[in-house]
Amino acid sequence: MNLKKSIGRRKKQNAFTLVEVTLALGILAFALTTLIAILPIGLDTNRDSRESTSAMRTAALIASDLRQANMVSETVNGSETSMYVSPRYEIRLEKNANAIEIPLSGNQSLEGGNHRAQVQVLQSSPDGGEKGCYEVMIDVVWGLPGSTPIPNNYSNCISIYAAVLL
Repeated sequence: MNLKKSIGRRKKQNAFTLVEVTLALGILAFALTTLIAILPIGLDTNRDSRESTSAMRTAALIASDLRQANMVSETVNGSETSMYVSPRYEIRLEKNANAIEIPLSGNQSLEGGNHRAQVQVLQSSPDGGEKGCYEVMIDVVWGLPGSTPIPNNYSNCISIYAAVLL
């Protein structure tokens, strides 16, 4: 009698149905598609962050170079003038209307030479040869070809203002 009862009864098997497996694969495909679509955005953000950090370090390097400026005398058209000149980039600390562009290449730039910098002395001491305070604006840009002028409101740019006390 026990034999008949066990033959007529089916054992319940624990398994997933085809509908459940198909639904799970659909959810997995949707999640993977979303993650793959977001991946380039994350990579771009990471690259921009690296470039921005590197540009900030480059601007700090230029500001440090300006703070180490030495007095240099030179004769121009028969008259001797004295001014401060930075040792590494040879930036003259004199008030000028035009920004000085520094093409950063090789060991001058911290990240392989993909930055360009513009330095403008906004305000200098009363006499260019006297010690005093110089207000300097430093713009560092990246992602532009070397000969392209830097446009206003360029997004790949950081600007710092530095006070150089000599």
